[in-house]
Amino acid sequence: MKRLTILTLTTILALLLAACGSTTPTPNGQLPIQSEPAAAQQAPADSATPITQSVALDTSYENTLTQRLLLAFGTLKLAETNNAVTHGQAAEMVLLWQALQTMSQSGNSAVAETEALLDQIEGSFSPEQITAINALKLSQTDLQTWATENNVTLGTGSGEGGMGQGQGLSPDARATRQAANGKTGSVQGESGLSAVITTSVITYLQGIQ
Repeated sequence: MKRLTILTLTTILALLLAACGSTTPTPNGQLPIQSEPAAAQQAPADSATPITQSVALDTSYENTLTQRLLLAFGTLKLAETNNAVTHGQAAEMVLLWQALQTMSQSGNSAVAETEALLDQIEGSFSPEQITAINALKLSQTDLQTWATENNVTLGTGSGEGGMGQGQGLSPDARATRQAANGKTGSVQGESGLSAVITTSVITYLQGIQ
């Protein structure tokens, strides 16, 4: 009988010791909290989070345009597609183009400042819009065609430029006519063409705000 009692007490004591070792005592009589395995405490990484990749203008192909001409001409060409500049984008872009125009007209803007503004303008486009501009592969030939359609003569020469009556013109052509109407129709190289097309872009963007 004594042996049975001692064996029973020993068993109960062993069970109590095992229970104490698997739980963490807490103050104020609260229930013990079971510790979780380390693997369970680590939250799994969210592998489904999308990664937004930037898309840059492609200026590597033959007969390409400069960044400034490509952004301006591309903006006008997007008006003819489903990737046209939105109302919100226009409000931001027009300020950047106006700042660039002011810097160009002052004649003392630093190259780094001009490049920074152009990078800001490029960053205002969505990746889909930049991809659409890249797909157009706009070239000097395309720009020459655009200039001819809008009565802008490239190279030397003089004379007053008339932009026509605006009938049957595309959005970019109408913007150019409104911007350059009554001004010289001949521009000197890229510098003069940049001024004309910059004014056209500003007029176009102001029209969609």
